[in-house]
Amino acid sequence: MRINQKLVKHFLISLRLVVSAFILLFVTAVNAESKKLICYGEDWPNTAYVRAHISEMEKFPFDGVVIAVSDELQPKYSGDCVGFRAWGKQRFDPTKYQHAIDDLKNTSFKKFKDNFLAVEAMPGDVDWFSDDDFAGVAQNLKLMAKIAHEGGCRGIEFDPEEYGANKVWTWASWPEAIQKKHTEEECITIARQRGREIMRAMNSEFPDIKVMFLLGPGYTTAHTVAGNHKYRLLLPFIDGMCEVAAQGTQIIDGYEQSYGFRTPISFEDAVANQKQAKNFFQDKNAFDRVMRVGFGLWMDNNSGAIGWHPTEPEKNHFQPGTWQTAIHYALKNSDEYVWIWHERYNLWANQNLSPAYFEAQEKGRLAPGRIATTEMPKQVRQPHAAQLKGHDDASTFADLMQSHHLLLDLNQSKWELALDPQNQGAKGATWKPIQIGKFWEEQGYDYDGIAWYRTKFNLPETSAKNIILAVGAADESAWVYLNGELVATHDIGEGGWEQRFTTDITKHVKPGENDLLIRVLDRTGPGGLWKGIKIFGSK
Repeated sequence: MRINQKLVKHFLISLRLVVSAFILLFVTAVNAESKKLICYGEDWPNTAYVRAHISEMEKFPFDGVVIAVSDELQPKYSGDCVGFRAWGKQRFDPTKYQHAIDDLKNTSFKKFKDNFLAVEAMPGDVDWFSDDDFAGVAQNLKLMAKIAHEGGCRGIEFDPEEYGANKVWTWASWPEAIQKKHTEEECITIARQRGREIMRAMNSEFPDIKVMFLLGPGYTTAHTVAGNHKYRLLLPFIDGMCEVAAQGTQIIDGYEQSYGFRTPISFEDAVANQKQAKNFFQDKNAFDRVMRVGFGLWMDNNSGAIGWHPTEPEKNHFQPGTWQTAIHYALKNSDEYVWIWHERYNLWANQNLSPAYFEAQEKGRLAPGRIATTEMPKQVRQPHAAQLKGHDDASTFADLMQSHHLLLDLNQSKWELALDPQNQGAKGATWKPIQIGKFWEEQGYDYDGIAWYRTKFNLPETSAKNIILAVGAADESAWVYLNGELVATHDIGEGGWEQRFTTDITKHVKPGENDLLIRVLDRTGPGGLWKGIKIFGSK
C-alpha cells in the first residue's frame, strides 16, 4: 500500500499541535491545583472551634484557614483573638496558651493542611525607639510562632493595616511633636532593626516559618512610586526580617490590593509590582531568598457599599464566572498562596452562602471562567466621578489656568471607547460613544482591563511656543498617542489613578485634524478617563 507522504505530514503536525495544547492545559491545571487557597473572614474561628468542627469546616473548598488564638477555652468564631493585641505593650504569658497548642495537636486535619494564626499590628501603641516596648512585641510574636509550630500550622498571617489612631507605619501621619523627635529616615533605619529582632524571635521557635503579610512590600512600593509616604516603614521592617531570616523561612506578600481583580493582566501587573519592591530593599539577595508572591481576593467585594446578594449574583462585584477567573489567575500567578476574605456571609453558621461561588472556586483551579465585558446591571450602584473631591476642572487645572492660555477643552469633543480584554490593540476594535470626566462603570461598562479612548481635534491658531496636553486623571495607568506617536506614559501603578499628568505636544501636533488615542489600564474598581482633558499654550 502506498502511503501519501503529504497526508502523513499533516497528520503528524496536527497530532503535535493537539498534544502541545493538551500539555499546556495540563501544566496550567497542575500549576493552579498545586497552589493553596486560605480562608479568612469576619467569622474567624478560634482553636477550640476548629478542634470541635473540623469535619464540617473541611467541606468547603479551601486548603487551610486563618485561626485565632483565644483566651477563651470554649469553641468560638468571630470572638476574642489574642494576635490582635500582639503589637502592644501587653506581654503575653506563654503558660496561659497551652490550650491552643493542645487544640491544634488534637485536631484531625485531613484537608486543611496549610493553616495560619492571626496577628495584627494592633493596638500599635509602642514606641519604635523603645527597646523595652519592642522586647514585648518580640515576646508576643515569639509565642505566636511557638503555638503555630507546635500546633502544626504553616505560620503567621500578619495584617499590618493601620486600623486605629496609631499609624504604625506612616511617619507622615504621626503627631508633629513625635515627628520632631526623629526624622523619617531615622525611623526607616529603626524599622529595619526591629524587623531583624522580630524575625529572630519567631525563628527561635519556628525556624522555617511562613509569614503572610496581607499588605506587603508591594504596598509600600506602590505608594512610594506614586510620591506619597503611606506605610513607608513597612517595607524596611520586612527588609530587616528577610535579612536575618533562617533558611526555609518565607514571607508572602499577600497583596490585599488584588481584592477585586478579575482579569489576567491585573494579576500579571501585580507580580511585576511585587517584584519591583526589591529595588527598595537594602538586602536584595535576601529579597530573592525569602520573599514570595501572593494574592488576596474578596468574594463579597465592596459589599459594604453594594451589599451581598447570594441569590442575585448579577448585583455583586463578582459573579460566579468572574470569580472562577479571579481564582484561576490568582493561583496561576502566585508562588503558592491566595487568601480569600469575606464579610457578609458566615461559613461556619451557613448563613448567606451561595453554592455557585464555591463550585466556581473549585473550577478555577483548572480553568478560568468568563471575563467581565458585559453591560453593568442597572440596579448596581456605581461611583460617580463628579462626587469625588478634586474632580472639577478648577481644582484639577488651577495652576495651568494661571500660567498658560487654554487653547482647547477636549471635554467637549466626541469620544469613543473600545474594550480590549485580550490586549490586542485598538486596530479592528469595536468603538462606542463615551464621555470623559466620568468612570466607564457609571456609563454602563462592567469591566476591568485595557480599553482605548479616541477623539479628533483641530487646534486653533496660536502663537504659543509650547503646547501642553493635560490629562486630569486616568484610572489607573495611561499611554497617550498623538497622530500615531506615543507622546506620554503615565504608569506608576494603582497609586496613579487620581494624578494629573502633562506632556509637551508642540512637535507632535499638526495643522488641521489631529488623532488622539489613549490606552487605559484599569486593574480593579472604577476605570477610565474620569477627569477633564485640556490643551494649553504657553503665555
